[in-house]
Amino acid sequence: MKLLKKIKIEFLHLLPITTFFFIGFTLIVITERLNLHEHGMPLTGFGVAAIGALLVGKVVLITDSLSFMYKFSNRPLVFNIVWQSSIYFLVTSALAMKLQNSVSNLFIVPFQNNWDFGAGSANALQYKVNLQPVIPFSIGEDWNLIARTFFRSVMRNRQ
Repeated sequence: MKLLKKIKIEFLHLLPITTFFFIGFTLIVITERLNLHEHGMPLTGFGVAAIGALLVGKVVLITDSLSFMYKFSNRPLVFNIVWQSSIYFLVTSALAMKLQNSVSNLFIVPFQNNWDFGAGSANALQYKVNLQPVIPFSIGEDWNLIARTFFRSVMRNRQ
């Protein structure tokens, strides 16, 4: 019972900030999609926006629970805003650099999904999902072994 209560509390804390970032990231994805559609280029990204919102939301909540975040709480509000914004920027920048580094020690699962309309001679609807997990194994103090696999699933509506 304690576990369910803890999960509920964690979910209620995570929901507002994740919703904020999801809306922001989704607006960015929509803007990119509209810009790329004008030039006939596909873009898949709503899943990336959702996962990014969850990650950034959780990072902000964890950072917010650190005691030094409120170092300037007894000073004018501008000090606290500048201090906390700087810390959030540093933490999320560090997370972004970790996620972009393909040889870091993070287990990541990038995925790509595509909808194809009018596929094949049957003019069918086709959905493709590519999962590309990156699994690091430490084999020494200065050495990592990176396992990269590729999984593809194709579903086609036959008419």
